Amino acid sequence: MYLHFQNGLANARKTIDSVVPQLRMRQRWCPKTVLRICIVLCSHAFSTLSLNSLHNFPPRYTSAVEEINNCRVIINGGSVASFSAAVTAAAENISTCLLEPTDWVGGQLTANGIPAVDFSREGYPSVFGSTYDTETENMSPGFLRILKKLAPPSYDTCWVSPYCFLPSSLVSKVLQQELDAVKSHLTVYYNTVPVSTQTSPAQSVEGKVEIQSITAVQRVPSASTSCKGYDVRPSAQWRDWYNPKNSSRFAKRVFQFNKINDKNGTIFIDASYLGDVLVLANASFLQGCDERFDGDISGQYGNDTLGQSIEMTHQIYMHDVPVSEPPSPFKPDPSWTYGAFAPSSAIHTPNHTLSWEELWTRRRSYHAMTPAEPPVHAHDSPLGMNPPPNNTVSPGDVTLMAWEDYHYGYLFVSKRDARESAARGQWTGGVNMDTLDGAERYSFAAYEYFKSKAPAMWQQRMTMNSTSLGTCSGLAKVPYIRDGRRSIGVGNFLLNETAFLHGDPVTQRFNDRVGIAMHGSDIWGHRMVPYEDLYPAYMHSDHTGCCGPGFIPLRALTNRDVVNLVVAGYTMAQSFMVNSGLRMHPIEYASGAAAGAAASYMVAHACTSTHDLVASPQHIQGVQNVSALYTPAAWTINGKLYPPTNASKEWPVAVGYTCALKQCVQVPGGDSGFNASNTCNTTNCCSRASNTLTCPPLAANQWLFLAGALNIESGIATVTAASSKLKKSMVNSVHLDPSQMISIQRGQQIALSASAPPDTESFSIRQLGETLTYKILECRTATCAGRCRLVGTRS
Repeated sequence: MYLHFQNGLANARKTIDSVVPQLRMRQRWCPKTVLRICIVLCSHAFSTLSLNSLHNFPPRYTSAVEEINNCRVIINGGSVASFSAAVTAAAENISTCLLEPTDWVGGQLTANGIPAVDFSREGYPSVFGSTYDTETENMSPGFLRILKKLAPPSYDTCWVSPYCFLPSSLVSKVLQQELDAVKSHLTVYYNTVPVSTQTSPAQSVEGKVEIQSITAVQRVPSASTSCKGYDVRPSAQWRDWYNPKNSSRFAKRVFQFNKINDKNGTIFIDASYLGDVLVLANASFLQGCDERFDGDISGQYGNDTLGQSIEMTHQIYMHDVPVSEPPSPFKPDPSWTYGAFAPSSAIHTPNHTLSWEELWTRRRSYHAMTPAEPPVHAHDSPLGMNPPPNNTVSPGDVTLMAWEDYHYGYLFVSKRDARESAARGQWTGGVNMDTLDGAERYSFAAYEYFKSKAPAMWQQRMTMNSTSLGTCSGLAKVPYIRDGRRSIGVGNFLLNETAFLHGDPVTQRFNDRVGIAMHGSDIWGHRMVPYEDLYPAYMHSDHTGCCGPGFIPLRALTNRDVVNLVVAGYTMAQSFMVNSGLRMHPIEYASGAAAGAAASYMVAHACTSTHDLVASPQHIQGVQNVSALYTPAAWTINGKLYPPTNASKEWPVAVGYTCALKQCVQVPGGDSGFNASNTCNTTNCCSRASNTLTCPPLAANQWLFLAGALNIESGIATVTAASSKLKKSMVNSVHLDPSQMISIQRGQQIALSASAPPDTESFSIRQLGETLTYKILECRTATCAGRCRLVGTRS
């Protein structure tokens, strides 16, 4: 901004010189002349200050700013994706800082009040059946580990998912263990929200910027509050969260999270539901239905204040005796509707008529008395699942009400208003407070409505539960949001529905894929009032054949304007339609794990720009090797791997063979873009073109590794620079069967035999104009945990 001001002064001087050159001849100026000169100087100087430059002005703070200078990965959180990104980056031994807007990690699963794991299978047909995205092979190991720590899967507690739980228990008994496992490299800043960023021109990419720091406000509840500061509705304290000044409810601390200015740098991740950093860093983003067609990146022709509805979910406790409860102070709006009742004891949801008991058990978080009947599978009803046969309601039950979508407003203010509030230093998340307040009131009214329809024996036994969601009101800490602000990726990339159309056998694949995702259009907005007829025509069109399993490419985790920003979850580079399906919990976790892997790789390899990252085949492979440890990049469907391995006839990967270090090594070729010299004649052994030299295949204890993944120290031991793979082939690991690879963790030491040379010859091939260098490691044990040696001379 200083440069903008200096340019303005220079322009002002030129104007003065041209308009009043005689002033230079005067020895004394009258006051009016001096005033005119000041006006000209100031007007020219400040007229050059663009909205972009104002984004580098932090708000004025009354308390000292505490600078944080030790974070290699800084994550704007509050989501499932931010949690997985944080634990993944920290597991890579990277110093990681997570800014968490509430006092609970976990996003949708906890603070946002959706404690029932949503799978994409619900109600969406597939050529492979309806349960493949619940198969353990298709889950991120970390997410699967979380599920296993919950009660065994069944449909006894609820029937919308095999996993329903109390969010308070998930935080204290499961997620905290995940955090503790990486606590040496992860710091969580609870109750902390970003309020500004400071950016500067990127050194590596002309016309782009890099984030230098994020300024954030942390609130500490005062003794006058209850429920750790969550004793009033979110809308009643939302603005206070972003205000750096102390209030009657909170003492404030202001942090400035700074980029480390060395060759490794710092990578910032926006994995939030609000997309704060996208706005604060003045990055390109889409919002709501501002696409005139699926995948439109212009953002100029749609409606950015029209999108999906939100919910303020709440939980209800069933007492064993009648209890009194104060009447709600919030009276329902006469225009609000909650569904049609037919008969009087039934509640009509958009897709199915449910009895009161069915609605009680639909998202029940805790069942006090397990029914005698066996669990049922959840795949056949119009909703995509079957309610339990008798829908037993028991005293002690805790159920979640998550059907009261607020159809009467959109959560986000317009993009223009969001940018202007950020530029003024008045950022409060870009949230429409009227919508947030309305959603809260609607939730209370829906609760009273639900009570009024209960069977007589239960009507006086229900109260809002004030413990399991961590609030005094019984509402969730923050709203459940179905769509967010979405990045536009490097090269204007945007993931759209064409990536998920049913193909042969699955869908479009990406060479830079780092995760898997299942997309099924799930839009809760067509019934919104008064917006129903305002949605773009393409959203009303027939989506038959869409959607199926697909992949998350690395490019979807980038932003075209900010080179050291990675995105995940809701903020991924994706269309509105794709976002409607990829918001499911397992997919959110997968994208966050991939983002954490990408950020940790970038730091470990001093790759400070996502533009450089996605342009380099070597970097792409490196990220894929790390990401593969934390989330799958291939689908397992009916026992088959998609994309299949090289041996499969489906989706074959063109390969060749070459002599490397006197070994027969498989190399990629054909449509993969590799050009390898010394192509061999057979798959059993290798020969030069003249057939004068025969090379044996790799032995069982010999493995390839990408040079640079291992750091050789004194010829005795090697320490991985980043988690990677030892492989039997130079083919990208996403194409290889697991039996052809060994995972090596960052920091793992592999002892080398004393006879190993200090460094060895290597073999290089070219992919897309870039040289990839490999070496061979020979291990005494199958896991490469014992003493090993580097194989010597080049052939």
